[in-house]
Amino acid sequence: PGVYVCEDVNFRGQTGKTYTLTIRLTDGRTFESLPETMPSPVVINQLVARFERKNNAGYQITADLSDPKNIENYYRWTAWGLSTRKSTGVKVGFGGGICCDRCWVREEAQGLNLFSDAGVDGNVLRGRPVFLSPFYYYGKHYVEVKQYNTSRRAFQFWRRYQEQFQRTGTIFDPIPAPVVGNVANKANANELALGFFEVASVSTKRLIVPGDTLFGKVNFEPLFVREGDCLSAYPFSIYADVPPPGW
Repeated sequence: PGVYVCEDVNFRGQTGKTYTLTIRLTDGRTFESLPETMPSPVVINQLVARFERKNNAGYQITADLSDPKNIENYYRWTAWGLSTRKSTGVKVGFGGGICCDRCWVREEAQGLNLFSDAGVDGNVLRGRPVFLSPFYYYGKHYVEVKQYNTSRRAFQFWRRYQEQFQRTGTIFDPIPAPVVGNVANKANANELALGFFEVASVSTKRLIVPGDTLFGKVNFEPLFVREGDCLSAYPFSIYADVPPPGW
């Protein structure tokens, strides 16, 4: 909770410019981030969908990109998608008709997806897995992927966070290390805030997977079909009669 202010009402991040975040608390303390410079964006060349039948059947979405030569680049991907879910629906009229039995359900990519170009500088990166759009029922899949080009400092923060989060309690775990952010009290540099102020350029790409190629080839399990109206069975969903808003 708070009041968020930008002195420039037309503010928009620009490549090559450096930004800081200032936080003033009600108790009088002021926190400020270290400066972060916005890298140049790296465009997603294309997204490819391939159907897989591994642990969880679905479309594996991969990204292709051309890494700029002689420039350090640190990537992070986020993604979400809409796929069709089936419910038993609601009976209408006297002819045995059914309505409201199909809807779009949103799925988010889980975990952190990080990559450094240290070993592939200037090359084309193909087939980077960015999202698994799960198969529950026949129908289209709508997918949006964001590719962040971020700083080395932000990449290292996320990587340390990822390492600590994935600890399993075995001897093969990474050595425990503090996950230190870049925001500190201006009057006391030893008083750190939890988190990181990140500045990144973003390339966004969308993909519509037809889904009709699976008819007769993939059987869905009845346990995927819930009772009643689809929107009630799957909260925050959208009826599948029309494409999702914005598509």
